[in-house]
Amino acid sequence: GSSLTQLPSVAAASAGVDAATAARRVAGLRPNPEVQAQVENVAGTGVYKGLRSSETTVGVALPLELGGKRPARVALATARLTRAQIQAEIAKADLRLRITQLYIEAAAAERRAEVLSEQAGIANNAFRVSSERVKAGDVGPIEQQRADVLRINAQIAADSAARQAQA
Repeated sequence: GSSLTQLPSVAAASAGVDAATAARRVAGLRPNPEVQAQVENVAGTGVYKGLRSSETTVGVALPLELGGKRPARVALATARLTRAQIQAEIAKADLRLRITQLYIEAAAAERRAEVLSEQAGIANNAFRVSSERVKAGDVGPIEQQRADVLRINAQIAADSAARQAQA
């Protein structure tokens, strides 16, 4: 989505694609013509002293590219563009993978919190039952203390898992 393009790694990769695209366009252009001027007979003699009698030749030179330089330049720029596009796709894929991993971790943490919460509920019931049995004289107080320790540990584990799931 739009948030995907706002992340630094993806934005940098997109900028790389833009730069490579521009370089590819420039590579396809022919070299610029050059204006050349030559001045001759500057230091003449006698009547021809100074610049009055100098001959100025102005011409336009168009560089010729020999040996397939332009196609090679275009091919190199195209390869760089392709590489930039691949890097951009890798950056996006890395981001999607990380988001998926975080989602899975969050789902697992929520499930763990649910299970531990159920276990805490069971431990509470066991404590209540053992309390009733101690009152009735069926078992000694040590059974109630053991159930109480289990209940407290289960509640601590459930609270911890709930905090992790929220994080």
